[in-house]
Amino acid sequence: MPKRLVSDQGPEFESQLFQELCKHMGIEKIRTSPYKPSTNGCVERFHRTLNSMLGKVVQANQRDWDDRLQPVMAAYRAAKHESTGFSPNYLVFGRENRAPIDVVLGEVTGEEEHYLSEDDYVAETQRRLRGAHQLAREHLNAAAERRKDDYDIKAKKATFDVGDSVWYFYPRRYTQKSPKWSKNYTGPFKVVKVIEPCDYVLQRSKRAKPQVVHGDKLKRHYGEPLPDWSLEQPENRQSSANSEETEVKVVTPRQSPKKQVRFKLDSDEHPVMDDLDVVPVRGSPRTRRAPSRLDDFYVY
Repeated sequence: MPKRLVSDQGPEFESQLFQELCKHMGIEKIRTSPYKPSTNGCVERFHRTLNSMLGKVVQANQRDWDDRLQPVMAAYRAAKHESTGFSPNYLVFGRENRAPIDVVLGEVTGEEEHYLSEDDYVAETQRRLRGAHQLAREHLNAAAERRKDDYDIKAKKATFDVGDSVWYFYPRRYTQKSPKWSKNYTGPFKVVKVIEPCDYVLQRSKRAKPQVVHGDKLKRHYGEPLPDWSLEQPENRQSSANSEETEVKVVTPRQSPKKQVRFKLDSDEHPVMDDLDVVPVRGSPRTRRAPSRLDDFYVY
């Protein structure tokens, strides 16, 4: 089982069933930031390559993509990757798999494998895998440094503090609405927490649900700042038991027009019927009546 699993915030990955499965299997579940596919860049880059390969072999109606998927993936696993310098087959099995062209043309002279025993085969396979994995890590680190340098050229760092007002980039598309005329930024939001190094927790109002977003999806809001919800004190409510006299409102149903009955409670919380006051309350002129077929019945 994997030790750690990275996915986007799709409903199939955020469901309670999936969370319980990861919990019982001992898998650490990590999610990406919304609208930040580069967080899971390896998978997204693979999807780009896979779609490009499928686009060259599917028919015009694009309905046979599932039949083309297996040969396309076989070619992908047999090709040498620019980042690692090895093919996926070699990194997994320690050797290249035989393709149909190898069956037709035969094996290349000098590449036949001969071992004296099973122990020699296991030892040689382990040696090849360790060497290939070490070189793959070095090539991946070098490729990551190159990509980081290219990204930093256009990246502009923006930092926000707790309490700042920001706009949130939310490029959602709606039906029958042109994306050219839609507003890509929504808000303003208030920064309630900073998650180092580049994530922020936003909240639109006091009772709104907080959400975690990436820093490069935010833009500073220069308008009127949002109120500070942490300074608001809860309302002090006095219970009826502590007050000597409390006014209670009771709305009596099945009255037309509606009437509101008011009476007072004494210190022992018993109603004082002498102070009974019936006050008519304005309501809708339309009244709800039972169907005529129920005239002979009493409906509770």
